[in-house]
Amino acid sequence: MKKLLSIIIFFAALGSQLIAQNIMSLSSAEGSPQDIVEIELYVTNIDDFIAFQTEIPLGDNLTYVENSAVLYRSEEHQLIASVVNGILKIYSYSFSSSAFSGNEGKVASFQLKLGNEPGNFVLENTKAKLVDVSAEELPLSTTNGNVKVITPKAQILTPELNFGHIPIRNTYTRSLTVKNIGNAPMTITGLLFSNESLSCPSFTEKVVSAGYSTSFTIQYAPQIAGDVTYDITVVSDASSGNHKAKVIAVQY
Repeated sequence: MKKLLSIIIFFAALGSQLIAQNIMSLSSAEGSPQDIVEIELYVTNIDDFIAFQTEIPLGDNLTYVENSAVLYRSEEHQLIASVVNGILKIYSYSFSSSAFSGNEGKVASFQLKLGNEPGNFVLENTKAKLVDVSAEELPLSTTNGNVKVITPKAQILTPELNFGHIPIRNTYTRSLTVKNIGNAPMTITGLLFSNESLSCPSFTEKVVSAGYSTSFTIQYAPQIAGDVTYDITVVSDASSGNHKAKVIAVQY
């Protein structure tokens, strides 16, 4: 009976420790390329704190908007936010050792500009700290945020259409295949040809779902002998821009 009671007391104390803790967390956001989104930094605290910090690696697809950081739960703390070697560093402190107000809610916010690459980008809450009035670091757990960039992205699966060694004044066909490797529907609005001997008579505008591909029948009617290299430009609303496939042939 005593052993059972000891176990109950142990787990009750453990549960109390798990609940009663300081937590720093980052919010999440989503948007399209070149959008500006707001990220919030939250602190839930059982201990009074006079300063905090966190460092957030941004990678190549997220850019901090200069001077966008805003401080909350304070009227006299200083806030510093800057990017050093691709890491957003956020610090806040008090010259008078005043504590932040309250025990929960956001302590800061900042803005990020989204790049052109589709995907989910983790906002890792690293080197996070809370400091008390005695300049001691407080126990702290952290939660990461996430930014989702929603956009189509084109990939040409047949980057080279090789018609080989062919006689002129005939008509030949090859298949041009384009895949949407993004995370939003992609609209292909046109095909541009660098030579009038190339065409796609059956072309119609196509909407390609994320993860899927579509094909176009390219028609080639060479009129002049010799080695040739031409371009086909796939025009779409993909964030990666228009893409080109090459056409090569040896004509006689």
